[in-house]
Amino acid sequence: MQSQRWAWTYRYAVPMFVTALIAVLLTSSALVAVLVFERSGAAVAGEECLVGSWRTVSQQEAVPLTEQRLELVGDGPVVEYRADGTGISDHGSGTRQAGGQVVLEMRGHVEFEYEAVDGTFRYLSQTADGGATITVSGIPLEQPLRYVDEPFAYQCEGDTLEFTHEDRDYRAELARAGP
Repeated sequence: MQSQRWAWTYRYAVPMFVTALIAVLLTSSALVAVLVFERSGAAVAGEECLVGSWRTVSQQEAVPLTEQRLELVGDGPVVEYRADGTGISDHGSGTRQAGGQVVLEMRGHVEFEYEAVDGTFRYLSQTADGGATITVSGIPLEQPLRYVDEPFAYQCEGDTLEFTHEDRDYRAELARAGP
């Protein structure tokens, strides 16, 4: 009887617990594409290169409590950065990150307001129309589509934009898709 209980715990309870834990941690990190905003509503001097349309071409992120890394598979979201401090990130019918036994799929779009100060970006507010599915060892968990509101570092050169967060072992590269 006890061996059956341990078999059930190992087969179902542990993966569900890990999935829930990863869901909470990933929901607070998810994909990050950050924009430029000055409280006056104009782009900050020297940061005009961010304004326009960008496509996420690569993204890597460590999966909390594991040694796995999620990496972008296929096309990433298209992000529009506006000079007035608003923007939209469009995942369309779905973008996907995968690593080992973990898969994160995001669909829909996120509209947001943001700020940029001294090379650091942060979401101020966001509204999503979509969702995310985190699957661990074949067990899916639905989550709302939401981006982390912690500060991220950025670097913009020409048609390349890079976001990083050292504590989360996160890096995303975006390529200019249009003005």
